[in-house]
Amino acid sequence: MITFSGALAPVANSFCPNQPIIFSGANVTNANLEENATYYVKTAPSTTTITLSKSRVAGGVAGPEVELTDVSDSTLLSGTVATIYVQGHDIWKRIPLESF
Repeated sequence: MITFSGALAPVANSFCPNQPIIFSGANVTNANLEENATYYVKTAPSTTTITLSKSRVAGGVAGPEVELTDVSDSTLLSGTVATIYVQGHDIWKRIPLESF
């Protein structure tokens, strides 16, 4: 789980399940994340936290949750950038249409 605090806390409110997110920066691996790899928002269990998945299943739904390493010292993640993609054609779950 990623917890946003301080000035970043309101940012978590803007995340939606299944959105792609990519982390970059020298210290990303401290939290057991791969730099420049695509992750997907699995859940947003509170207004300041999100969980991540490394894959999507069933037509676009985020897959199993990724285990992250606890990092309590903010300097360990300083310089980390998270880029979330809010536009695109494949961020929503695809469902078959049914007739009435």
